[in-house]
Amino acid sequence: MQMTWWQTIVHWNWGLVGKSALGAGLGATIVGGLLLFLRDHRRQRAFSTYMALRLAELLEAYAAKCAEAVSDDAHARHLSGQEVVNGRTTVPELPPYLEDHDGWHAIDATLAGQCLSFRNKIRASQSMIDGMIEHDRETLGILFRELVAELGLEAWQLAADLRHRHRIEKADVMWDCANQLRQILEEARKPSE
Repeated sequence: MQMTWWQTIVHWNWGLVGKSALGAGLGATIVGGLLLFLRDHRRQRAFSTYMALRLAELLEAYAAKCAEAVSDDAHARHLSGQEVVNGRTTVPELPPYLEDHDGWHAIDATLAGQCLSFRNKIRASQSMIDGMIEHDRETLGILFRELVAELGLEAWQLAADLRHRHRIEKADVMWDCANQLRQILEEARKPSE
């Protein structure tokens, strides 16, 4: 005796059919959610990489400005023989950071905090130099070179950390201003003879 189609349906194992349908639906939901997560993760990573690159470039340019300022200061003092009149007394200015709130949230939080607090270190260094102008002009040139070299090296290191953390290749530079800043800092910290 042959069964009709509706009799076949009645004799199915409905528990197994329900489990299969539930498993397929659950599997599709998990795969769909995973695909959305991966897409958002890639987008977020690209966004954080771009923000980190922009900050690294800005900080590397600042480090170069510090190296130039220290070199110019040393050169002016050497030519004139006068400690204060021809020397620099203004710390290089850091250009404004990007007004990209989402970008700041996308990069590593520790490095973002270091970038934001770096501007305060620049202000504090300028305040120290301003205080020296008023009270101790004798050692102003040494202090200026030391503080500006420290700021330049910190900016360079922060840029390197941003590049490393966000897997951006190292800066391709024609002039190794970081090495020059290290040399200037060593000279500034040598005891006077």
